[in-house]
Parts: sequence; structure tokens; C-alpha cells
Amino acid sequence: MYFVFCVLPSQHGMGLPSVAIVLHEVFKLLQAAGCSDVTLIRVGTCGGIGDYCDLLLVSPCTAIVIFYFSPPAQSALGQPVELPIAVDQDLVRDICACASDTTDDFKVKVGKTYCAEDFYQGQGRLDGSFCDYSKEDQLRFFNKLQSLGVCNIEMESAAVLAMAHKVGVKAAVVCVVLVDRLKCDLPTLSVQEMKTVENFPLQLVIRYIKKQLQPDNS
Repeated sequence: MYFVFCVLPSQHGMGLPSVAIVLHEVFKLLQAAGCSDVTLIRVGTCGGIGDYCDLLLVSPCTAIVIFYFSPPAQSALGQPVELPIAVDQDLVRDICACASDTTDDFKVKVGKTYCAEDFYQGQGRLDGSFCDYSKEDQLRFFNKLQSLGVCNIEMESAAVLAMAHKVGVKAAVVCVVLVDRLKCDLPTLSVQEMKTVENFPLQLVIRYIKKQLQPDNS
């Protein structure tokens, strides 16, 4: 974690529990520092459900589909606590407005995200150490996601958006698609291609941050 002027970049591990721990710590720091009007943007990678490779997907309001297709929940004293998800629509619009159709090597799309609870079976993968379903079962699952308007799969967005909403922080998620999950489980990009593509979300979000820091916000 670093603090640069009024920007606080931080990393987190994989999955909902890991990001939830980090966010609790970050939100406590922000509260202790008396911060207000805070904006949280998560950047990362994901798998696409369809031909969205190299696209940046920005998750809009009410568009996170949690595992089991139920509202996201954390536990308190052994009991589930549902946390509503909300994305600041103005934030999504402002982030998307920072993209350039003429100069960027990527395109930006606003789309629904499926937030899985793990990396393998939770995402319908066939390449784990074991698998309790067939290729046909996998395709039926992906078709169900597509029928719900889902464009991508990742593992953190539900925690980010639900916890930010809980503490009154504006939030959005920007992920780049590395692979079309309808075709294969893992990316086929070279190391150099992966490095290039992984930087796309950062390019867009840094551009947004710079714009917000300009005196006239223009």
C-alpha cells in the first residue's frame, strides 16, 4: 500500500475473503484519517463469456451475479448477513468517458459480472485437479450466465461493491478480459502480450484519476 497525494493504491489477494480483509483494514484507515468523498476503483483481470478479449469491462449498478445466484453475504456470529451491491452510475460513466476510440488499444464495455467463490469449479473450469461435471454441464452453465446478460467471471467484485456500499464509499470495478471461457479455460497470450493487456485497466483508471486531480476537473 502506498499513499501518493490523495491516491491510495493497495493490493489484495485472490477471492472474496482476501479482498474483504483488505477492505476492512483500508476502511478503518480512512475513517481514522477523517477522509470523506472517497472513491474506490478495483482493477483486475477476468475471463469473458463470449468474444470480449482485450475489452475492459466496467461493472454497472445491480449487475454483479453472485455464486448460487443469490445476494452476496458475509457472516456475523455464525449467521449470514446480506450486503446489497451498488455501483455509482456517475462513476461508471466518468471512467468510461476517459477511453478513446481513436488512440486506445482497448475498447470499454459496461457489462454484468459473475462473481465466483473459487478459481476452479466455482468458475466452471475443467482444468482443476478434479472436476464434478462434464463439458456439456459447463456449457449449460455458461449459457445460463449469458441468458442473464453476464459478460465475464471473476472473484472479487461482489465484496468490493457490497462493502463499499455498506460504508458509503463510491465504487466501481474495471477488469480486462484475458480469455473467452466459451473456448478454453486459460489464456493463450504470450508473456509480453499478457503484460500489455494487464496494463489496460490501469491506463484507463490512471487517466480518470489525473482528470479528477485537475483544478478545473476538465
